[in-house]
Amino acid sequence: MLSSSSSIVLLILSAPAVHAAWDCTLSSPAQIDQDLTLRHVVHAEAQTMTMQLIYEGQAWLGIGRNRNNKMIGGEAIIGLPDDVNSSTNPGKYWMTTEDKDGSGVTLMADEKQTLIDASIMQNDTHTVLTFTKYLYEADEYDIPADEGSTWVWAIGRDNYYPAEHGQDGGFDLLLQPCTEIPDATGGETGGTTTGGDTGGDTGGDTGGDTDGEKNWWDHESEEDKEGDDTEGDNEGDSISDDKDGSDSVEKNQSGITQLESADEATHSKWVAHGFLMALAWAVFVPLAIGASLLRDSLTNLGLPKGMWYQIHRAFNMIAIVCTIAGFAVAVSAFSEEGEDHFKENTHTKVGLAIFIMVLIQTLFAFIKPPATPPPPTKNVSSEESSEEDVEKTHDDDSDEANDSQSRKSVVRRLWEYKHRCMGAALVGMAWYNCHTGIEEQVEKYGEQEDLTGAFWGVAAGIAGTILVLVCVQKLQQKK
Repeated sequence: MLSSSSSIVLLILSAPAVHAAWDCTLSSPAQIDQDLTLRHVVHAEAQTMTMQLIYEGQAWLGIGRNRNNKMIGGEAIIGLPDDVNSSTNPGKYWMTTEDKDGSGVTLMADEKQTLIDASIMQNDTHTVLTFTKYLYEADEYDIPADEGSTWVWAIGRDNYYPAEHGQDGGFDLLLQPCTEIPDATGGETGGTTTGGDTGGDTGGDTGGDTDGEKNWWDHESEEDKEGDDTEGDNEGDSISDDKDGSDSVEKNQSGITQLESADEATHSKWVAHGFLMALAWAVFVPLAIGASLLRDSLTNLGLPKGMWYQIHRAFNMIAIVCTIAGFAVAVSAFSEEGEDHFKENTHTKVGLAIFIMVLIQTLFAFIKPPATPPPPTKNVSSEESSEEDVEKTHDDDSDEANDSQSRKSVVRRLWEYKHRCMGAALVGMAWYNCHTGIEEQVEKYGEQEDLTGAFWGVAAGIAGTILVLVCVQKLQQKK
């Protein structure tokens, strides 16, 4: 006869085995941008996670990991709709620089292409990137299953790649875990229930559908068929709902916390940079030049001789201060974005040249040689001598200045030639850079940043008015 303890052991051993299955249904769609939603799930036991990026439009898609919400130094999964799905499309990429030609984003080696059931699908209205990835891989960022992680995303302007993306952003994400489903029937299920379109298995034999068997836009989940709105909507419908109703956006956030991208964080700095530069070169520099060209008219209006020079200098000094401040703001913005200063970009290189030339022009303004050699010592008061020097130095169109023109030193003539030529070059370069700067703002932040008409309206308006007044002045001088 068996002892009571032996009976208990036999009872335990003879009990039906309890196995666990996993429900790895993707999360409800979470809107991460106006036309972009994300579904996700993590299988901690299998150490894999699955993502599905759904874009309402046609373009290449990318999503990746980085700790600082920036592209540089991260890794990305990129899907190219125009290329055939393969072991490298969608593929894993290193992100090293933000060169506009895409050369800073490079495909990882074949042995690093470990995505499972990855696909990029596209129809007339949507593009869908789906993949399963291991949580822990050598030389790559870990993806924690039970705590938040930072992700970055990008959408191309169209299907063409390599090319600069049209939209981008970042977010913190707490992945939705698979749900354990105990099975007390004694059958060895050992499988994973995907709940429909997950884009493949989540680490092993999941028994789920793959995108190769059914496209995302053809799929209708069981929850939709049953009309259970609280559990999940049809994917196509959820995109429209997210765009049109704030309630559905809140309902579908699924562990996502939107992050302010580096571009968004520095937006105010770039606005300040553009404002300062436009103010300097569309307003104050033209006014300074106008004061010099219209010196006779200003005198005829009753201003003291030489006053034109004081106005000319004051406007130029304001423009110099604005330029230095605008340059400093740009350097600060680049540093905050983590980008290289004065990279392979015409706008930034021209901006650096303008800054250096402004410093040189300012330095030479303070070491201007006298217009004529010092006159013989005369028994005159210091006040009279000072007034005469101002007139002869700055009022070149007066009779005395014309008289002394032939007596100007070579050094002074060279200085004036340099001053005028560099001034004209600076205006042309600055106007060009203001125009291209506005274009870059539009490209980065949208059409609402397009102030091209306003800039050229102010610059051309002031410059045109001065030109007309100069012509009138010349006509009056001929009478």
